[in-house]
Amino acid sequence: MKLCFMKQDAIDFVKHNIDRLYIHYYQDETNDWIEEEYGSDPFIDFMEIPDFELASLDAMSIGEADFDNCKILYNNLRNLSESQASDERLWAGLCNGTFYSYMRARYDYPNRELKKKETDASAVLSRFFFSDNNRRTGYFRNGLAKCWWVGRSTFDKDNDNHYERLDIIGANDLTTKVSDIFFSNTFSSNQTILSGICNALKYFKDRGISLDEKDHIRASMKYLNAVGGSILLDTLTVEEITKLIVDRIVYIMEGQFSDIEFENEEDEEYELEESLLDVSDDDTTDNQTRASGESVDLSSWTVNKGNDLLHPEEITYGCWVNVLDERKNVVLTYHLPLRSDASRKWYPIEEELMGLTIGQRFLLSGNCYKVVDFGRDTDETLAHQQDEKEIEIEESSSEKIDFYEWLKREGFNKRVIDLFRLYIETIVNDAGQSLLDMEDEESIQEFIDKRKSVSTTKERTLYKYYLLYRKDQS
Repeated sequence: MKLCFMKQDAIDFVKHNIDRLYIHYYQDETNDWIEEEYGSDPFIDFMEIPDFELASLDAMSIGEADFDNCKILYNNLRNLSESQASDERLWAGLCNGTFYSYMRARYDYPNRELKKKETDASAVLSRFFFSDNNRRTGYFRNGLAKCWWVGRSTFDKDNDNHYERLDIIGANDLTTKVSDIFFSNTFSSNQTILSGICNALKYFKDRGISLDEKDHIRASMKYLNAVGGSILLDTLTVEEITKLIVDRIVYIMEGQFSDIEFENEEDEEYELEESLLDVSDDDTTDNQTRASGESVDLSSWTVNKGNDLLHPEEITYGCWVNVLDERKNVVLTYHLPLRSDASRKWYPIEEELMGLTIGQRFLLSGNCYKVVDFGRDTDETLAHQQDEKEIEIEESSSEKIDFYEWLKREGFNKRVIDLFRLYIETIVNDAGQSLLDMEDEESIQEFIDKRKSVSTTKERTLYKYYLLYRKDQS
């Protein structure tokens, strides 16, 4: 696969004549028209690279395709220097050459109706070139350059998941987030600040709290930018940046209005297109959005509002839940893990609790439970739980868990466990061995297969879970 530059003369020619040439992007399936109009081959070979394809536009939404392309483009073009990736000729070559058909499909030009010449032509320049030769605008407006630069900004070579920060940002409203996090605010080029931003987004994502792009993310980015007018953001740690944003979003959710007067900003600045954002170059400048005053009062920003993070309407990740066991008439407390906590399996009863609210009942293993109360665990509680889980993992690594204890952890009540115990103690094979005495997998399976033909449903349930237990302990 050849990586091609678009000749500077060819770029200048198309831009100078865009008022009449833009219509080709709507009507021409191939890019042959560029050479016909320009009078010679508009491209020049730059380097040879391995073949790769961009994300399928048929199999996913536009936002998801752009999200995948951030990884695809950076992974395949990671060897580009910053100078090369800043060159309009490279991205114009990719957009108008190698991926011309893809770009037309990405922006739906085969089906898009012509509207107003000025805006239609301006959009073509923004997507296929660098508008007004503004490099920073080009980085995050050009249809392919923005994916590479977002991939580069979020790539972390020291993390097993190199794109964890990008995964946290997510595909939903990606173009809007690119504008608010990467384009409108230059501090996103600082890895410490970007990590703090992503950690703040993860804080809410882990707790199942959906953030509104405009009301929460954009507003908190403006606030962080305003804080940068009072203190040097580069001096803050990742944790301090995270806390600033988390606290601010919580203030917004609680309806506590900002003590900062921001300059008026027209919502029309953003043109929504299929739930994506394509901002014209005249709408946004490189200037950061500042508060009307030169300083921001930070006297209260150290108060951690995030630990008492509102009251959820229903049980979700990171909640404590009091549940009434109606048969025993006792209240049990469960602590649901965060969404990203993969250190242990969910108990069946925890999965049943998700989405419920106070007063709701549910059946599990023949027993009836009722939600009595719930709320969000504090960060300190979650951290303590993590410490306990790490200890449990260390202990379990040297000693396997007992089958009956495993059943208890899986949510089975004492009556069912006692019934299973009775089966195990009274039903033996020809050698007088109970199920727990058998070590050989083949012998266990042969015994279970033989018992299935004569056993009750409850006994067969025992064998089902015993096999799951052995698999879990292997």
